[in-house]
Amino acid sequence: MRTPLRHALVTAYLLTALWMACALAETGGTHGNLVWSLDDSGVLTIDCDGVMYNYQSSTVPWAAERTKVKSVEFRGDIRTIGSYAFYGCSSLTSVDLPDTVTGIGASAFSSCSALTDIHIPQSVRVIGNYAFFRCDSMASLHIDSVASWLSITFEDESGSSIPNFSSSHCRLYINGTELTRIDIPEGVTAIPGHIFRNCKSLTCVTIPQSVETIGEYAFCRCAGLEKVDIAEGVRKIARFAFSVCKKLKEVRLPGTVRSIGSQAFYSCQGLTDITIPGSVTAIGPCAFMECYAMENVHIDDLAKWLRVDRQGDWANPARDSTVGCHLFIGDEELTRITIPDKVTVIDPNTFRNYVGLTEVILPDSVTTIGENAFYGCTALQSVNVPSRIRSIGRGAFSRCGSLTAIHIGSIASWLTASYTDESSHPNYAAPFCHLYKDGEELT
Repeated sequence: MRTPLRHALVTAYLLTALWMACALAETGGTHGNLVWSLDDSGVLTIDCDGVMYNYQSSTVPWAAERTKVKSVEFRGDIRTIGSYAFYGCSSLTSVDLPDTVTGIGASAFSSCSALTDIHIPQSVRVIGNYAFFRCDSMASLHIDSVASWLSITFEDESGSSIPNFSSSHCRLYINGTELTRIDIPEGVTAIPGHIFRNCKSLTCVTIPQSVETIGEYAFCRCAGLEKVDIAEGVRKIARFAFSVCKKLKEVRLPGTVRSIGSQAFYSCQGLTDITIPGSVTAIGPCAFMECYAMENVHIDDLAKWLRVDRQGDWANPARDSTVGCHLFIGDEELTRITIPDKVTVIDPNTFRNYVGLTEVILPDSVTTIGENAFYGCTALQSVNVPSRIRSIGRGAFSRCGSLTAIHIGSIASWLTASYTDESSHPNYAAPFCHLYKDGEELT
């Protein structure tokens, strides 16, 4: 009896071991029109005809195995990638979507922290919210054409629908070739927000006249971007559009631009030259913050420049210049400025750090000179303070050490004007300054 019993036990053990080996080698199942299997090497095979079901993170058929998924193979005529389909597949490294796919659902690849490489075919028309949120390792984005990429509807305006959103070192490829130059196709009217964000391979971008809006963060942190050609037609440059493009050297905005968004050129630390046309009516907060290398600012017309709605201290491109900046109308440097009649306020920081200015003539209409208005105008030698002046802000003439002549409209206004502190006085930093009234020095 012992021998048959021993034989039966051995047989049962072997059958159990075989079953477990098969279970370990491959798991899978069926869900609606989808059949899936996961082998022991981490390859998830999905066979699906038509639309994939939109899941929640806990209802994905392979949810219990998601951390084991290393790659995906698609079979059948699959049309969409369902919501949360690959959410949290933290070992997934590469995805090549078939050209039958037209949509990618919300959070489909969210938290795929090891995902480095993905191909988005030109068949894709819609990408849902948070589809690529926290895909921090994305290094290679493969598309079929710039036109098809720009035509996609990204449902999350904050950027998490875009594969390159979370990565700081993504490179863009078309048909296997790394893209360094982008010519936006004629006919495109808007460059979507975040669309080329973090694409470090880009060095040159050409924008045609059909484009009216450059979206927020559109080229943010394009570390290699050196040149941008913008044709007449663009009206709006949205916030953060070119922020932290540290190799960008020169920007010539066309005469159609109306507004420059907040932090549009924030931390463009290599930017030395910018042209701002008279068409610009508003510059957002911190638009030129940390533009330390700014050397030349070109404007069309002084009166229009003074009417710009400056929304914060860094609306002046020279605000953070550490090399000293020069102001031009066209190609002619302004050294002597006559402020137009009817101007009543010189906004804060308006002429800050323009080291080529030697003389400023203010009209009688001016009642207020804002904080740091002429701060750092190191070559400024002469300025007049009109008789209607009421207040002069902090630091208005700080670091104007070359100032030798102050012309006042009246002694009364000079004495009664409101000075925020000692740095508000034109003679604050000028040890060899002389005071004049009606052309005669006051002694």
